[in-house]
Amino acid sequence: MPHWGAGVGEFSWPTDCQSLIIGIIGLPLGFGLGVLVLAFRNPILFALSAVTGTRDTLIKYYEFAQLPVAYTPSNFLVIGTFTLVWVMGAGLVPAWIAARLNPAEAIRSDV
Repeated sequence: MPHWGAGVGEFSWPTDCQSLIIGIIGLPLGFGLGVLVLAFRNPILFALSAVTGTRDTLIKYYEFAQLPVAYTPSNFLVIGTFTLVWVMGAGLVPAWIAARLNPAEAIRSDV
């Protein structure tokens, strides 16, 4: 909204900060839920295969009865980095586009 005296960076700064805060809060929640699901992956698999009657199919065609899992600290670092980059991009791009709009045009259109 350069027409109101604010530059693109000044206009998008609050939105960028909000995106970063959401990412910082969501990242541990996502990791926690992911680890929780991985901890109970075999009971979940057994329940789903019991409901659908596919336990024998899993063993016959896919040759496994349990889901193995291995995660390392580097997995968390890579996933966390990419997550924060995507979250910042998801907030930065719309804020940058909105900052470049003419306020009167933005109100009149469905952008």
